[in-house]
Amino acid sequence: MLTAAAYFHAKFENIHPFADGNGRAGRLAMNYLLVLHGHPPIIIHEEDRKDYYAALEAWDTGQDLVPLRNFLKSQTEKTWEKQIAKSDKK
Repeated sequence: MLTAAAYFHAKFENIHPFADGNGRAGRLAMNYLLVLHGHPPIIIHEEDRKDYYAALEAWDTGQDLVPLRNFLKSQTEKTWEKQIAKSDKK
């Protein structure tokens, strides 16, 4: 499912019709797709923004989905780690 979400997001961002170019709509739609299929949403962490843009650029320039899929996987893991750490503090 993560590969499908990465492909959807890459294709959506490739045709992104909004002038601001920040990808909020694409990330929201990708997370909706993930949640519909029983997967957790993915948070793109601000400190990883350059890696996110590089992964999208790999798709734009060479139709290479692997960097984006791997990036989304790492962000999923990071999201869960941060949530666990947050709940441990309570």
